[in-house]
Amino acid sequence: MENCGSMMPLIVLLLLSGIHRLNATDNDPMTGKCECTERFEGEQCEIEPCLNDGIKASDSSCHCPWGTTGSRCEKVTYCIESNGRLENGKCVCSDRFSGIFCQLRLCHNGDFVWDGSTGFCRCDRGFTGPFCNEKLVCIHGHITDDNKCSCDTNWTGERCDRCAIDHRLVGNECRMVVNEELLVAPQQNGAEVMDLWSMGMIISAAGIVIVLVIAITAVLFKRRQSKATKIDGTLGTDV
Repeated sequence: MENCGSMMPLIVLLLLSGIHRLNATDNDPMTGKCECTERFEGEQCEIEPCLNDGIKASDSSCHCPWGTTGSRCEKVTYCIESNGRLENGKCVCSDRFSGIFCQLRLCHNGDFVWDGSTGFCRCDRGFTGPFCNEKLVCIHGHITDDNKCSCDTNWTGERCDRCAIDHRLVGNECRMVVNEELLVAPQQNGAEVMDLWSMGMIISAAGIVIVLVIAITAVLFKRRQSKATKIDGTLGTDV
C-alpha cells in the first residue's frame, strides 16, 4: 500500500508511515487521505481514541470491554494472577505471557491459538511443550507431519521410549516374551549353553556311577547269599 498523505514532508512520512500505515485499509489516490480501520482515525490513522479494544460510540465516548475502564478504556482492572500482576492500571506479564490481561502465551516455536478460554500454543514440527520451547525427540521412531512420534516396531510411548505390550528390553532391543529362555541376550547364549552342557554331563556321569554302585552291590549281595546257602546245605548233610 502507498504511503498515506503523499504531500506531507518527507521527514514526517519517514516517522509515521512505518507505524500508522498499518492502521489504514487504503488511501485515496486523488486526495492522498487514508481510509482508517475501525479503531483508528486521523490523517495518518495514528490516533486510537479507545484503547484496549474499546469501541468508539456515536457521541465520541468509548464503550470499554470487560476488565477495562476510563474515558479511553486505558485502565485495566483485571489480570490473570498466574500469568502476571496488576500494577498502576496495567498488567505486568511474566516472561512467557502477553496481552491486555496476560492471557496470551508467548509461543517460541509455534503459533498462539485462542480457544475461548486460555488459549494454547500450536507448535512447529519438532517442538513441544506448553510454550513450544522443548525439542520433540522420538528415541526409537520419527516425527510425523502432525508433530507426533511414530514409533518403530516393538516400541511405544509418547517419545517411543518403552517396549510394546508383551515385549521386554534385552540389550538395546525390545523382544517379544514367549518364554524366559528366549529373553537371553545373544552374547550370553554361548556361555549359558556351555554351562548347561557341562551340568548335563555331570548329572549323567553321576547317574551312571550310582547305577554301577547299585549293580555291584546287588551282585555282591547275591554272591554272599549263594555262599551262605551252600554252607547251610553242607552242614545239614553231615548231620
